[in-house]
Amino acid sequence: MNILDFYKKENLPEGYVDLPTVVKTISDMVRELPFWCAMVELMNKISSENDSNIVTQKWKELLLKLAKSYVKILEPDAKEKCIEILATLQSN
Repeated sequence: MNILDFYKKENLPEGYVDLPTVVKTISDMVRELPFWCAMVELMNKISSENDSNIVTQKWKELLLKLAKSYVKILEPDAKEKCIEILATLQSN
């Protein structure tokens, strides 16, 4: 039994989703090229900002952690974007 099965809800009203569906959707999204393209755009926007801004610092930490976690399992196009994030943020 998957731990998320505990949160599975039957007969949800139209437009509602349960936690396992949300987790699966996000998990699938993070493996796709559009997600990593959006993360590169975010990185480019914040990479020139001052690290003394706690929000900018936390975004950079999150991007770096995501990139390190997913680089090994991504398809080539998404992996290329992920590596771009790693190269930029690790050089700072």
